[in-house]
Amino acid sequence: MNEYMTVREVANEVGLSMQSVRKRLKTITSNKLLIHTASNGEYQIHRLLLPSFTPKKISKEFSYSLDFDNGYSDNDIHNVMEYILSLLNDFEVKIKYTIEYKKKDHIPHIHGIINGITKTNFIKYVHKGVISKSFMIKPMYDVKGWLNYITKENKEIITISNIK
Repeated sequence: MNEYMTVREVANEVGLSMQSVRKRLKTITSNKLLIHTASNGEYQIHRLLLPSFTPKKISKEFSYSLDFDNGYSDNDIHNVMEYILSLLNDFEVKIKYTIEYKKKDHIPHIHGIINGITKTNFIKYVHKGVISKSFMIKPMYDVKGWLNYITKENKEIITISNIK
C-alpha cells in the first residue's frame, strides 16, 4: 500500500469532491512536508493527513444536478420541478435550483439543493417526474461553496416548497 494518495483517492476515501480536497489542501499550514507534487503535476498527499480532510459537518441537505432532453424550455423545467414537488406531498420539502444550458450542446441542466427528504426517495420521485439523461445527487459538506458554484453566472436561485 502506497503511503501517498492522489487528490482523487483522498476524495473517494473521505467522501468529498476533488474540488473540496484541493481547497482544503490550500488551508493546511502545518505538515507541509507530507504534501508533494509529482512529476505529472498531481498532488501526492500522505495518509497521515487524511483526518484533515474528513468532513466537519454533514448537512441534511443534498446537492443534485439533472440533465433534461433538448427542447425543454425554462417554463417546462419549472413545471417539471413543481410536479416533482407535488409528488412529495408526504414530506416537508424545500427545493432550490438554477437552470443553465450547457455550452457544448445547449442541453438544459439544473443544479440545486434539496432538504427534507432522503436521497433514495428524491431519486424515486424524480424518475416519476422526468426521464433524465443524467442525474447526480450527493450529500453536501460545503453548502456555501455549492451555492457559489450554482450561481456562478449570476443565475437566480428558484425556491419551491410545500412547507406550510
